[in-house]
Amino acid sequence: AMTGTVIPLNEYAEKEGRTIVPIKMKVNQSWFVVFSDSQIETGKGYDKNFTDSAVVQTLEMPWTVDFKNKQIGPKEPVSFSKLTDWIANDNEKIKYYSGTAVYKSTFKYTKNDKAQDLFIDLGKVGVMASVKINGIDIGTTWMFPYKLNANGSVKEGENTIEIEVVNVWRNRMTGDKSLPDANKTTWVLVDKITPEEELIPSGLLGPVTIQVINKK
Repeated sequence: AMTGTVIPLNEYAEKEGRTIVPIKMKVNQSWFVVFSDSQIETGKGYDKNFTDSAVVQTLEMPWTVDFKNKQIGPKEPVSFSKLTDWIANDNEKIKYYSGTAVYKSTFKYTKNDKAQDLFIDLGKVGVMASVKINGIDIGTTWMFPYKLNANGSVKEGENTIEIEVVNVWRNRMTGDKSLPDANKTTWVLVDKITPEEELIPSGLLGPVTIQVINKK
């Protein structure tokens, strides 16, 4: 219901005047089921209502992460050898960072001859992310599953990927509690935050995978 994706429900049964339709839900997912007298063209070539995607590649390469707010974050881009939560970082400019950061990297991909739908699954994200592959914007995701259709963006050979992640402001506010007033960058009128408050998971947590669904 949130993405506007339309799929045909080819798998159903009619029994005692009722229509029985198998529905598969992801965490926090919702669907509108529409009964129509006319056939809706969706372009999907699946036999079942819900076809699980298969992981064909996990993107485990290093990432360069540019924290856009230089006042509170690192001044220069940081190399992440693997995807980790910002709040677990030893660098307090990353641990308590709030705002936008851009992950950049490259990966190689080998296509096959099968008719497939291609997806990028980000695994876990704190809190929302927008993705570009080879400069093509494939969308924004802010809820599970953090998965976007990548048809037409991934090419044979080397590809560039850019993931812009935004987290919440509360982590920076928590970090400011341990700083002198002159060094604080946040201020709120009603303030019940403490320095010991648990931080909110942030950044691109992964694993980032390429997934496919084979068409019939």
